[in-house]
Amino acid sequence: MNRGTRALGKPTRSTSLTTAKSELLALAPDALGRLPTLDGPLDVLVTDGVMRTRTKSLRTHLWSGPILPGSFFPLGEGVFCTTPEFLVVQRAQSLSLVELIGLVMTLCAIYSFDESHSIRLCDPLTNLERIAAFIGRMPACPGTAKAKLAVRYALERSASPWETRMALLNTLKPAMGGYHFEKPKLNHPIQLGKQAQRMTHRRHYVCDEYWPQYKIDLEFNGAQFHDDPDQAREDARRKKVLEFMGIRVIDVRAYELASLGIYDDVARQLAHYMGKRLRVFDAKHRHARIELRKALFADSGGHFERRG
Repeated sequence: MNRGTRALGKPTRSTSLTTAKSELLALAPDALGRLPTLDGPLDVLVTDGVMRTRTKSLRTHLWSGPILPGSFFPLGEGVFCTTPEFLVVQRAQSLSLVELIGLVMTLCAIYSFDESHSIRLCDPLTNLERIAAFIGRMPACPGTAKAKLAVRYALERSASPWETRMALLNTLKPAMGGYHFEKPKLNHPIQLGKQAQRMTHRRHYVCDEYWPQYKIDLEFNGAQFHDDPDQAREDARRKKVLEFMGIRVIDVRAYELASLGIYDDVARQLAHYMGKRLRVFDAKHRHARIELRKALFADSGGHFERRG
């Protein structure tokens, strides 16, 4: 099962392959009464095609590859949940590469949504090192090569779906529709000097996307945090302080990020601050850029949102 894991506490790793596999098979149908109540249909993994079924409350997915120790953690008697690391390998067979990268970043993100769909900060479910280590232990099977590639392109510590989208647009290769900038540090703390601390009553500021080698801060200004007057004044003061420290700040709004033409201007400014020239995209790359935006902005969240 791969829904609702955030609300179920810290994973306790299953260490017995035999036990995990036999208990997983017990999910259909007699174990269904022991499953937690979650919104939407439950996704259940089965290892035998004869156990596949689909109802309004249950969707089964066939897994014929190896099952390693550390693939599940227990939810209750006879009920196991896939770990985030195993989930990446599972979904690699059904998701596109961009969707899979989004899933990896979501699992490594520092946010989730509460019941009112407001963002709240939280600890990540996993990290890139743990996912890569798990994939490295997997024998070659469908999905492992794509999963390794997704981990290579992903970034950790995104604090919103929009930050994930912005990071992927900035860092993916041109053949995939991105600008191929060097990877920034996401939600990186900048320690303030004593004078700045007295001015702001803060010890540090957090930069959405920060390139320390260039001292550039790229900020996504979403309506949830930045559309009230008090927040606008705080943003202006923050920008002034960071610029006083020699950090160049670029602000990006949602409509700018979603527009290919407008965000090209943002990318040119970013490249200029880095002392580089933004490459000229040909017709082939233009198609890739359009397809990437379709994947990133197809809906309000999809694989780029993490639910509480």
